Amino acid sequence: MKIHTDQIKLPKKLIRTDTLDSEDGLGFSIQKKGLIHHIVVAQKNGNYELICGYRRLKEARKLGMEEIEADVRENVSPMDRDILMLEENVRRRSLSSLEVAEWVCYMLSEHNLSYAQLGKEIGMSPEQVSKYAQLSHAPSDVKDLLRDKRTDMDSAVRLSSLERWSDRRGIVNAIRTSGANQEQVSAWVMDARKKQQDEKAVREAMIRGELDQPSPPPKRDLPPKTSICDMCGQEFTLEQLKAVQMKVCDKCLSVLQGANEPGGEGDEQST
Repeated sequence: MKIHTDQIKLPKKLIRTDTLDSEDGLGFSIQKKGLIHHIVVAQKNGNYELICGYRRLKEARKLGMEEIEADVRENVSPMDRDILMLEENVRRRSLSSLEVAEWVCYMLSEHNLSYAQLGKEIGMSPEQVSKYAQLSHAPSDVKDLLRDKRTDMDSAVRLSSLERWSDRRGIVNAIRTSGANQEQVSAWVMDARKKQQDEKAVREAMIRGELDQPSPPPKRDLPPKTSICDMCGQEFTLEQLKAVQMKVCDKCLSVLQGANEPGGEGDEQST
């Protein structure tokens, strides 16, 4: 049925996170052929709330369309609305794994559901829901790999288990440079976890007094400070200048005197 575009309200959260690309031809297609796929809405307080079709609705309004074809759903609860939103978007367009992950995380929090409860509602196993939940909290560098199609979802989930950037950095750089399959990423992550466990075991042993604290690095002998005579080019260390009586030119004498005065180390004063 056709409904007025100004009667359609947006939900508080949209499942689609990308923006409309003006070059994708959607507006031109709607203008020439009409709306091929209807938007989906739910009746709410005499108006309608959008479930699926944000980009189509946005483009229709941009074209000045006062009415739009819509599939209207009745008696839709908030949770049913969110489930429909996921189902309709998956059916009409393959959502990215990150978009699904963000929506799964939102539904878990918004409706206070367990992994098993949400999985039952949307047709996923609890393990799948858990994996999407982990992905939604992945660090930005891991999400970027997934967005750029440099890795797959399973590898991204494994990689995100390494919380410290210092542990992930080498793996992320290797994937970006030459790519890696699931087996390679899994092996790298296992090596990094073992390193973390070894470091933790050493710290705990030190706390218990079973291992000595590491000794501070030895102090390096600094090279002696020197001073050079501007007239003859002779170089003197400050220790030599203090310990040895040397015959020098007038300018060197000034340097010597400055070096041996308190606070005058290396001071050059002409006489």
